[in-house]
Amino acid sequence: MSEAFDPYRKWLGIPPAEQPPHHYRLLGVGLFEDDPDVIESAADQRMAHLRTFQAGPHSALSQKLLNEVVAAKICLLSAKQRAAYDAELRQKLEAEKPADERLLPVAAAIEPAVAAPVATTPLGDDVLATSLDAQVAKPLRTLPPRGRAKSGSSLVAWLAGAAGLFVVVVVSFAMFGRPEATPPVANPPAEDASSVDRATATAPAPQPKAQPPQALPSVVVGELEPPRAIAPFDAKQARAHQEAWADYLKTPVAQTNSLGMSLVLIPPGEFTMGSTPEQIAAAKQFAEQAEGAADKWTLERLDAEAPAHRVKLRRPFLLGATEVTIGQYRRFVEAANYVTETERFGGGSSTSRQEQDPQKKSLTWQSLSYPANDDSAVGQITWNDAVAFCNWLSDLEKKRRGYNEVLPGFWDLDREGDGYRLPTEAEWEYACRAGTATQYSFGDDASMFGEYGWSEKTRPITFPVAVGSKKPNSFGLYDMHGNSDEWCNDWYSPDYYASSPPDDPTGPASGDARIRRGGGWNNPLVRNGSAFRGSYAPFWRFGGLGFRVVRVSTTVE
Repeated sequence: MSEAFDPYRKWLGIPPAEQPPHHYRLLGVGLFEDDPDVIESAADQRMAHLRTFQAGPHSALSQKLLNEVVAAKICLLSAKQRAAYDAELRQKLEAEKPADERLLPVAAAIEPAVAAPVATTPLGDDVLATSLDAQVAKPLRTLPPRGRAKSGSSLVAWLAGAAGLFVVVVVSFAMFGRPEATPPVANPPAEDASSVDRATATAPAPQPKAQPPQALPSVVVGELEPPRAIAPFDAKQARAHQEAWADYLKTPVAQTNSLGMSLVLIPPGEFTMGSTPEQIAAAKQFAEQAEGAADKWTLERLDAEAPAHRVKLRRPFLLGATEVTIGQYRRFVEAANYVTETERFGGGSSTSRQEQDPQKKSLTWQSLSYPANDDSAVGQITWNDAVAFCNWLSDLEKKRRGYNEVLPGFWDLDREGDGYRLPTEAEWEYACRAGTATQYSFGDDASMFGEYGWSEKTRPITFPVAVGSKKPNSFGLYDMHGNSDEWCNDWYSPDYYASSPPDDPTGPASGDARIRRGGGWNNPLVRNGSAFRGSYAPFWRFGGLGFRVVRVSTTVE
């Protein structure tokens, strides 16, 4: 935020000491508020208030805060997301308290009373231990989140005494209170066995403790999982990784879905995402030599390729071998009676939410400004138009949708589903590179571009062509460079790479623009590189802007 103007304080009354605010403070509701109506009403009031500043001198700051409010609203209205957020926030708030205000861990409070009995009791991890864990945890949940006990020592003593008494009662019940059952076997326990041993022998089989759900469920098929594809690797190794995972998952490397769309299996792996300082400098020099000079927008996004960082993708996924075609998109529009945002906004080739130019009103996905047929990459598609297609295709194949609409026009990515969605930025770059670490998937020699992608800079062509007309990369993917720009799932942030998580990154929580990758037929070659991070507002639409789909399945097809 600007030092001269603090929108949190000026517009929302949040002092610097409480910045950056957590979601509850940002919306102006009580800490850990769980009433959806209260949350939604507060968020709507905040959004309406912030919109009044969009026409003023701080419009960019207004939009930034609007995005944060929307992200907070989406998080707190989702029970699953709120639970995870609350757990993290509680830990943060507890860590920020003075040492004398922090509650002692439960284990420390009850350790003198329970250490000896538990250590000598052979019940271990059975139902009794599970019940004990649940009972001991209750007193903490009844305390006010930020309250301060008048007497810390008396509270600890009370907890210790209560827990110790509870353990004595439970263990006594286990030892003496359970009814003796007639042994089902001919040989009874030895005469010198203790009553605890007899109780254990006749008790039901211990039940395993419930494990917390994994954020990304792993694929469990065979006994020996194939090795991950650790970049760099060559074309032969890329194919070997694909075949090994195809055998493991009992699925072909390439398959065709219900829409006739070709999907390619991409193995899980690890690669270097982004570009080194030397690669960025070389790209800028190439732009100056080949095209005179790179514009400011391009230079800023070249800088956003740094820092180069290692990323792991932990699950295999299926990626469209080509961009979605006009013919495939027509199937969706006709089946769902869908009207694209481009048509609703008044025309294509536009950066305006409401287009008034009469020359642009006729431009849509089926009425382009250049020759096209059903095999051409679909264009004039907004980000929401692409998401709508993904959800329809998931429904068609009876799969769990990749997106949930939590608010009109606001979508929540469901990474645990097996349906269709847009690729994350990391998935797209990993699939595009196919083991390489060069400017393009075919190397650093831009003179080879014409063999792998369509661009007016390499051929005298002024429009996209039929998908799959050039050579594929080592994973068997076509048109990853040029032909049509491709929407990705992530929001764009120029400095996201500096804080990106190493495993399965999904981009910032909010933003003004969505990532688009691959470059288009009318882009400078420097924008068509493997690492180039283009971005557009979600409602922008152009003739050379389309998408390809991804699907992650956690079961064998």
